[in-house]
Amino acid sequence: MNVKWPDLMPEVGRLPESKTASQLGKVLVADPTMSCPLTLHVTLFFDGTNNNDAEDNGVWRDSKVLTHTNVARLFNAAIDAPEDGVFAWYVPGVGTPFEKIGENVYTTGGKAMAAGFDNRWVDEGRRPQTVRQIYVNVIGFSRGAAAARAFVHKLINEWAPDGKIGPGTGQSALPYTVNFMGLFDTVAAVGLPDATRSMFNFGAAGHSSLPWIFQLNGTAFAANGAMNIPTEVRCCYHAFSIHEQRMAFALDSIRMGENYGSGNRVEVAYPGVHSDVGGGYGPGEQGKACGSDGKGLDSCKLSQIPLHDMYIAALNAGVPLNTSDAMPALAKNDFKIDPTTIKTFNAWRLAAPPITKFEEAMQFGMRQMLAWRTMRAQPGGQYVTEQPFYRRAQEDGYSPFQLQNRVEKAQKTDPQSQALSDQLREAQAKQRANGASGNVYSLSDARELSDQIDDLKVKQRKRTEELTGEIAHPDRKPAEPGSRPNTSRPGEAPSDMPTNDKRDLRQGAEEMQLLLAYLDPAQRPRWHIDPSLPVDLPRVEHAAPSDSPNVRIVERGLRTGLNGATRLVIFDPNDDVVLKPVQDVLPFMRECTSDAAVDRFASQPDVVALYDDLIHDSRCWFKVPWFRENAPGGYFWPRVVFQGNDDRSHWLGIDPLKVALELNQDHGVDATANAERTEIA
Repeated sequence: MNVKWPDLMPEVGRLPESKTASQLGKVLVADPTMSCPLTLHVTLFFDGTNNNDAEDNGVWRDSKVLTHTNVARLFNAAIDAPEDGVFAWYVPGVGTPFEKIGENVYTTGGKAMAAGFDNRWVDEGRRPQTVRQIYVNVIGFSRGAAAARAFVHKLINEWAPDGKIGPGTGQSALPYTVNFMGLFDTVAAVGLPDATRSMFNFGAAGHSSLPWIFQLNGTAFAANGAMNIPTEVRCCYHAFSIHEQRMAFALDSIRMGENYGSGNRVEVAYPGVHSDVGGGYGPGEQGKACGSDGKGLDSCKLSQIPLHDMYIAALNAGVPLNTSDAMPALAKNDFKIDPTTIKTFNAWRLAAPPITKFEEAMQFGMRQMLAWRTMRAQPGGQYVTEQPFYRRAQEDGYSPFQLQNRVEKAQKTDPQSQALSDQLREAQAKQRANGASGNVYSLSDARELSDQIDDLKVKQRKRTEELTGEIAHPDRKPAEPGSRPNTSRPGEAPSDMPTNDKRDLRQGAEEMQLLLAYLDPAQRPRWHIDPSLPVDLPRVEHAAPSDSPNVRIVERGLRTGLNGATRLVIFDPNDDVVLKPVQDVLPFMRECTSDAAVDRFASQPDVVALYDDLIHDSRCWFKVPWFRENAPGGYFWPRVVFQGNDDRSHWLGIDPLKVALELNQDHGVDATANAERTEIA
């Protein structure tokens, strides 16, 4: 069977299975001629967006705050013994520093658009090893999983076709095999994210870089079949999320159309959102993954389940990872798993129905999630703010919007900021004057002035980071040697620093109330929605504190009425919206949010515990600057799934994003024709 639920987790996790799995795997990659020095094992670890646990990342390594992903944890368990022909390479995620290819800071461009992908995997692909036999393994998460798939696609189809790597033929061309692909919840989401399909008829959104818009370097890597798993790959294990819903996080299944082809191919459907599968949440985020004392514990995270499963799957395939008895102490800590997490996961797993395809797994996950959200949106004792996980959640004094404003205000009176601004303004004026017609100046002088301007910009950015920390956390003590300073990460904006888990969770529940009232207008008083508002476009007031006064339902398409313009704009507190659901999904939503469905769900306390204590809400905090406070969509928008090439699966039996047709019917607007006239802020 190519699609399955994960197996029940043993009470002590899977580390005790590692020795047997390693022995079985070694047989598959053993050299029958016993010429071990001539066989290379090369494993590439591609981390996810904005994830970086590289040693040279210093105090900003993810593991410093236990937010390193399952890719980084598996890399820490990898054998790296070049003298024995075993190599392990770690590739940081897009949007993070990677000095080898000239990226020195964290960037919002990499986070939002996956810019810079091509550099990362081409850099590795152009360094083939000149040996007689090579086994290649790749492990990746999120866009790192997409990068791993693109790397393998390029390797097999372009860089080293016919199973030979290196120049020439005969002894100069070396045989290789892509032995194992270990993927955590593949998300390409490059160029314009799939979220834009809720507003425009962009058929290429999610995979392709568009020729006329967002021409960012490295955003074309996922198109034209680059996400397909080549038949030459021996084994592919894909762990995917059944609860992720963000429209900018479309899933790339390893299925081609309706089948998986030949070879060892398996997709395993895990509970939890994107980073509950691939890792990356910190202990205690949103009040989840906490011990009995209410404090966050790394070992309590739901992502430890797929970590253990992927570890054994890789060992079974012959990937050179240390067995538990040979793991370094720090790596062994990465694999700790709390018995309560195992017990809660197993209880959920036993209640899951049989599945034969990923559509069934996705439907089951969405059914349960909708029932849970409805239960936690119900005013009274079941409401989200009354739950232990909410009380455990962190809430900083400022929201990202408030902090950004305060930092900008502080810069106007901060002596260091003002001095740097004056120096930069003077240097730029001199540069403009030197470039004026008739002026002659040396190339060395021009370079010196350009370097001076670059240095001033770096100093400005660092001062902004310092001010951000001082304002966001004024009571934090000075950082001890080796620990993180009280600043935003290098290159990140102030808006990336605050944590507002309580506010996000509460506003997620308020958004759910709005959607439930839209489903049944007669129930508006129950969900605290003003009954005098229009039935088809209601709103709900946000409880304080909140940047936005309310959240409202708006039409899909170009004419959303947002900010008085048909364009994408930066965040505006008055534009907190959820898009009107596609009509064809409403019967499914009504069924899953009915009182009967919620009662059935609530009757399984162990299953409820999985949602309350372990599964995060990835949408409620997902702030994307081009799409107002949250990315477009909502809890009633099913996740998009690609199933080979650039084809989408309509896993609810309909196309949940058939926006173009409805847009034309509702507004008489040809989205395709008008797309080129859309302004991009």
